[in-house]
Amino acid sequence: MDSDQLTDFGWLDEQDGIVIVAFDRLTISMEVEEFLDFFNSIDEIRNKLLEHPKISTGTYDDNGVEKTTFVLVRPEEGYN
Repeated sequence: MDSDQLTDFGWLDEQDGIVIVAFDRLTISMEVEEFLDFFNSIDEIRNKLLEHPKISTGTYDDNGVEKTTFVLVRPEEGYN
C-alpha cells in the first residue's frame, strides 16, 4: 500500500484509489470517487446541528489550541 498522509486524520492510498479517515477508534475507507459524497453528507449533518435548538457550540483548549465542539443543551431539571 502506497499511502500519503494528507492530515493527522486522513490518508490517500494512491495505488488502490482509497481515502482513509481515522478518528479515535473509528476508521472509514472509501474510494476517492465516493469521498465528496461522504463529505457533503457530513457537512449537511453539521449544518443541521448548527441550526438545531437543542444543540449549542462551545470551545475547549486542546494543548494550547482552541477547538470548537457541539454541546447538547439539556434541561436544567434533573441536575443537582
